[in-house]
Amino acid sequence: MQLCYGSVQARRCLMDATSLVPIIIPTNHQDLVLRQLTVEDAGLMFRLIDRNRSHLSQYGENTSSKYPTIESAIFSVTHPENPDKLRFGIWLEETFVGSAGLTPPHPLFSDGGSLGYWLGSEYTGQGIATAASEALLRYANVVLHWPRIFARVHTDNHKSRAVLERSGFHFECERGETIHLKASLR
Repeated sequence: MQLCYGSVQARRCLMDATSLVPIIIPTNHQDLVLRQLTVEDAGLMFRLIDRNRSHLSQYGENTSSKYPTIESAIFSVTHPENPDKLRFGIWLEETFVGSAGLTPPHPLFSDGGSLGYWLGSEYTGQGIATAASEALLRYANVVLHWPRIFARVHTDNHKSRAVLERSGFHFECERGETIHLKASLR
């Protein structure tokens, strides 16, 4: 694997004139990396989601409902809803264990991007989400130069809120059943 940091415009690093490789972000967790999603990852992503539909929908999140078929997972990688969003597979050694993403700031509404993630239930409680969130915060700061980043969690999702707080997020406000958190990067 090639370690690759690049500008947000570039999105990918060139290995040679004809071959693109995904962005890879190291983490502080042994054998854990974030690798930009490719179409080759879609099958693994779908199978993990399919095994974890109950887990992924327990707080009203739509991850499991967005990918009812393997074709929908492939389509989401090849034709992303937001092409500016950086989407990563979370890899523990050679195993796809979840996904994380950075959505850039909206130029009219925000000076900070947003972070999101999900893991298969069998990979929770191992420090993986915290390591992935910390790595994305570093990337957003050092490479993307974002001044701050936001995240949201359901009020009952105490474990995910704890992950974000360990990663450097702080409570901003509560609206309905959603807690909004913010991390200042500068």
